[in-house]
Amino acid sequence: MRTKMLLCLGLVGACLATCGCELEKPETVGFLSDYSHLRPETDTRSRYFPPGDRLANYSRFIVEPVALYLDDKTKAELGDDAELEGLARYMHETLVKTLEPRYPVTRVTPGPGTARLRVALTHLKKDRFLTPGIVAIEAELLDSQTGEQLMAIREIQRPRTRSGGLSEWDDAKRVMDDWARRFYAELEEHRTR
Repeated sequence: MRTKMLLCLGLVGACLATCGCELEKPETVGFLSDYSHLRPETDTRSRYFPPGDRLANYSRFIVEPVALYLDDKTKAELGDDAELEGLARYMHETLVKTLEPRYPVTRVTPGPGTARLRVALTHLKKDRFLTPGIVAIEAELLDSQTGEQLMAIREIQRPRTRSGGLSEWDDAKRVMDDWARRFYAELEEHRTR
């Protein structure tokens, strides 16, 4: 009897832990200057990087403040605007810290060899008891003089495991950290082709 009870509790726990774990396809919110180049990599990620070594021409980056492109329902669920602005600042600081050791990250006027990085948080979910937080991001790199799109990414992501942190946003911040590292790695890969 005790074994059956433990088995049932284990199954219920497993069901609860996996409920809602499927990520939906990220929605298009109108942040990117052009969506036509995006190609799906997975159900949750689409991206565009130019063929060849076009990104090798860029060695300085203007990192614009991270935008919040959240729908009204999400804003109502999340509430505190100051908290959301704090997340946008966190993402911006993470991007700057990730790029800065290798590249000048400048807020000065556009010029040759300078690209503009635009990023928006398009969907956010707080950490919950059994489900980790979620972050959806749209980002693009533009030539700072012409505005030509050099790369674009749209994705929704959650960490593989819950952080168990004290903040409702710990998992979302882990996703942002991971996203910045992956962006840097992809940028390096495409700059050195």
